[in-house]
Parts: sequence; C-alpha cells; structure tokens
Amino acid sequence: MLTFIRLLTDFNKSIEYSSKFTVGSQTATIPEALSDHLELAGCYFQIIFDDNKPFHYRVHNQEYHTQTVSIEQRITIKNPDFTIEQNKEGFFIMYDNKRESFDMTSTDYFSYHINSEKNLLEILIQWNNRTILSQNEIKLYYNYNNNQKNLLADDDFRIRIFNSNNIQYRQNEKLTIYYSVYNIPSYNYRVNIYYKFDSDSQMNDINNFRHGDLFFFRYIVFDISTLSIGDHVLTLSATNNGESVSDTLEFTIISNQISPLYNLSINPTTVRKNIDHSVTISGYVLDDSNQQGTATIYYYTTYGLYSSFPVQITSYKTKFSQPIDLPDNLQEDTYTIYLYVQKRGLSRLSESLSFNYTYNPPNLTITTKQNQVFKKNDRQQFNIKGTVKDEDGSGYVFIYYQFDGYERNTLDNLPITSRENISIDKNIPFPSDLSESSNHYISIWATDETNKNSSNYILSFNYKYNEPEIEVTTAPKSSYTKNTDDNITFSGTVSDRDGKDKISFFVQFDNETETNITSSPIEINDQSTKYPFNFTVRIPPTFEQGEHNISIWAGDSYQMQSAHKTYKFTYNHNTPILTISIQNDTKYTKNVDTFITVTGTVKDDDGTGTVYVKYKVDSNGEEKLLQSFSITTRSFYNIGCPKVRLAQRSI
Repeated sequence: MLTFIRLLTDFNKSIEYSSKFTVGSQTATIPEALSDHLELAGCYFQIIFDDNKPFHYRVHNQEYHTQTVSIEQRITIKNPDFTIEQNKEGFFIMYDNKRESFDMTSTDYFSYHINSEKNLLEILIQWNNRTILSQNEIKLYYNYNNNQKNLLADDDFRIRIFNSNNIQYRQNEKLTIYYSVYNIPSYNYRVNIYYKFDSDSQMNDINNFRHGDLFFFRYIVFDISTLSIGDHVLTLSATNNGESVSDTLEFTIISNQISPLYNLSINPTTVRKNIDHSVTISGYVLDDSNQQGTATIYYYTTYGLYSSFPVQITSYKTKFSQPIDLPDNLQEDTYTIYLYVQKRGLSRLSESLSFNYTYNPPNLTITTKQNQVFKKNDRQQFNIKGTVKDEDGSGYVFIYYQFDGYERNTLDNLPITSRENISIDKNIPFPSDLSESSNHYISIWATDETNKNSSNYILSFNYKYNEPEIEVTTAPKSSYTKNTDDNITFSGTVSDRDGKDKISFFVQFDNETETNITSSPIEINDQSTKYPFNFTVRIPPTFEQGEHNISIWAGDSYQMQSAHKTYKFTYNHNTPILTISIQNDTKYTKNVDTFITVTGTVKDDDGTGTVYVKYKVDSNGEEKLLQSFSITTRSFYNIGCPKVRLAQRSI
C-alpha cells in the first residue's frame, strides 16, 4: 500500500514539475485541467473489472472501507484489504489477507488513458499471462474536474448506520452505533452530524468533521438511560453545504427490573364515596422472551376481592388497562391492590398499587351578595342565603360564620338524610362593638361529622355608623336688631342610633368659621331616646345690615354629622334717638330775637359711628349742621346749647 501511494505521489511530483506523465515506456502530455486537480489527498479511486462492476475503496493514511460486490456473477469479494505494491522484481496484490506476487516481464506494463469526455484518468496495470480474480487487468479511474467525483461510480451523498435493527438494550446500557458518510459533495469536505430519538422535533448536534477525503467511518456512544421502556427510533443525519441525508436505527429498551409489570398506575388515587364507583389499574407487561401469547394478571385487595384479566402480548412492552368495581360499604381508609403475572417464562413477582377511600366534604354554596352597606343599629341584620349538601348522604353538617377576627359562631346544625341540596336563609346580628369600616368581612363554611370542611366563603361588606339626628322646635326669627335684639335661640331634641355617644352642636353664620356652641357635650345613653338641647347664639355686632344665614348641626365622637339646618334672617342697625327741650309756638321779635337756643340729647344704640344733628327753618329752608357726635357707647349725648340764627325776615 505504501509503495502504491508513493507511486501515486510520483504522479503528483511529475505533474508539479512538468506537464508530462510517464508510466513504463509511455509518455503523454497531461492536460492543464488535470494538473490543476490531480492530488493524492482526497482522491477517489475505483477499481473496474472488465464487466464494469464497481468496487469502491479510498486510499488515505492506510484507512479505507470496502463494499461487497459480485464479479461476473461468479466471484464475491468480502471486505478485502486490497493493496498494490511495486518492488524491483515486479508487483504484488493483497486481498482477503492473501498475498499474490507477480514478476514484471517485458510484456508487463503500466499505461493510462485520459478520457476527456468523461473527465477521467484511466490507469491500466496489465501483466503477461496472469489473472486477478479471473480478470487480466485493473483500471484506476480518477475524476480530475468538478468536485473530484468518479463519474462511473455510485456517487450519492449518504450516511449509513451499520448496527442491526431491533436489538434489545437494557436501561442501564450504552448504545454504541457505527456509521459512515459517503461521497461528501462539497469541496471542503465539512460534514455536520445530528441525531434525534423518536419524534423529537429538534435535531441535536453531535460534532462536525473536516475530512480530507470523500468518505469517513465513525462511532458514537449514546446514554439511553433517560429513554422510556419500549421501542425507539434513532435518526442520524449528515449535513454538507445545505444538503442533508439521514439513516435510522430501530431498537428496544427493556427494563432492568425482574417483575414483568412496568409503569403501573391507578386512577383515581383518591376515591370519594358515592362519586367514584371504580378504579382503573394500568401499565405494561414486559415480555423479553417470545413476545407473544396471553398473559394473565391476577389481583387481590385488602378488602377481600380476588380476580384476574387476560392481556394479549403483542410486543416486548404491551399496554393494559383494567377497571375494578368497588363495593359501596367501604370505610374511609387506604386500600392496596396486589398484582402478579402468570405466563411461561415470566416472573410471578408481585407489585402493588394503593388508593385512598374518603368521605366527601360538605358542598356549600352561598348566594349572598358581596360589598353590601350596613348602618349600625338600623335594625338590619346580615342575611346568609345559599344551599348545602353532602354526597355521603348521611350524618350532620354544621354551618359556621365569623366576623373579621371575632369568635366563631354556629349558623345552623342540619341532619343529612339524602344527597340533595338543603336551603339556607338565616339572619345574624352584627357584633355590638364592630367598628366603622369599608373593609369588614364575614367567613362562612360547613363542617360534617367527620370534620371535613367545605370551601370557605368570604364576603366583604361596608359597616357605617349613624349620624346624629336633630329636631329644632325653636327656630330663629326672621329679623334681629343690632345690640337690642341680637340673640338667636335654638331648642329641640337630638338622638343617635349608634347608642352610647357624646354629641356637640355647631353653628355657622354665612360663610364664617363654624363655632362649637356646646360647653359640655350631651351624653347619649340610648339609641331610641331623644335628648333636649337649648342654645343661644349672639349675632356678631360687626355684621352689616341686611340678609344673613345661620346653620346649626350636631356631631358625634366618630365625626359623624347630622343634617345641617339653615335659616335666613334680616339684621337691622338702630335709628338715632333725638330729644329737644325747646317748646313749640314760641314767639320771637324781629331784630330783637336773632337766635334760637336749642337744648336736648342724642343717643344711638348701635354704640358706634357718628351721629349728625341738623336743622332747617321752615320746610323749604336750607338744611344745616347743628352738631355732630362720635358714638362710642349706647349712652345719651347732650346737645351743647347751640344757637340757631334767625333770618332777617319774619319768623
């Protein structure tokens, strides 16, 4: 083999240094296309016998793969190691581990032929009166153009798995596969290898290879411990330059366990009285012997049942599913079903499955609305409506409720005599000290005699305190006068349905600041009693004369206010009071009595401002100021003897 490679290497060297190629005594010119492509690395050769039946192998690093072919329908070559070597005496051929030598004679020769039509270099080795496998010549064909393919060979890009199908592997075994990739089409020979198990949607990348030839042989070891018991398919793919080819391997994973019963399950695992009347056991029977016939599965229970059912075996892993009816008189407990298989060649080792038999919890349904609004002591209670039933059909159901974090209370105690719904319609009082809040809640649930609870209903509600209520029996008058009549009196009654509380009263004039008029709050001790009140409020003396409003209301300790009662009134200022001490019909003499002396007093109950005393003589006379007074009190002010001058005419 090495000598033959050297021979081929000599071909390359000849091409590198000249355009002539000499074998034996013949010389020819190598076309330029051949000199560009002929090289040892990656060469793809084919041995062609006279009947043109191909036998493939590659020459690279003494590693090659063979393929079984038939020669003239008479001779079969099985996996030969095929070598052609040359020595001083001649050459010899190795095949099927046998060595046959041939002496070179004058009639022995090497020759070649360039087939430009098929882009092939044909190298002929011929010797005198000798045969190789019933033929007298070997032709080596080399494609020197366009991806270095042998046009006479089967050149499909493909991948082949050499393992046999339908082999059984145990769960703890490794799966080793041997595979080859043929006729890699791309110039750089880069191949990506992928795999998947069964119907996985995604391929997994194993590795990528850049190989110096058109073929390579590899093996891969897979961990199959995570795959389930049963039949599987491995898909192995090779991808090159966008082209993908695949091969598959079918195999079976068998269990490591001794018992032939595998992957057992029971459904349901919790059985409810009067609702579930049977359980279904399912799983697989594993038969790694003849994988056919009938297996009988026997089962018995801790409550006294003993029976069996057949399973028709069709493969190594045969699925079964069998319902088992349950008696109606089971008590609440855990029960076990034991199973074993009877079939020739299979173990009778038993397996077990368990289920819980339980009584039913009460089924409570509440139809009371969420987010209701209530007021304290308004004689309204919390109404609970709904239904309850118990599928057990007997016993008792206790219905409970609880406000916020208060103690639990019993709403009702109902005997159960059937599986029908029982109506609920109950009113419950609120705790007397329940605070005012929009975030209160009440919990409602049911419990039966076996302490099984229904679902818990939580209803939110808004609980408000009441506003005080006032009745005014003495209301403000319609008119008041500054300083002389400026006290407004209110009287009436106040009540508060919250019960125990303290009430204060407030008034407000116009848009002025409100005023607490209660010197001591009124004590409320009973929610139905009306408590009297009486208050006097003075109108502020700074008010202007005209229309005004006053509002009165009550407020409790929770800042709840009664309705505001508003009244309108007129506020008047006082008219000055003038007193003159001169007599009427007094006679005066012209040019003798030229003045009239005026005496008297003036008073203004407003207590503020300026009073002007004026006079005029006759009705059509000119009005003149007699005297002015700055009023600071409600006292009398004396007119200080002023004189009124008489005109120069008759008086």
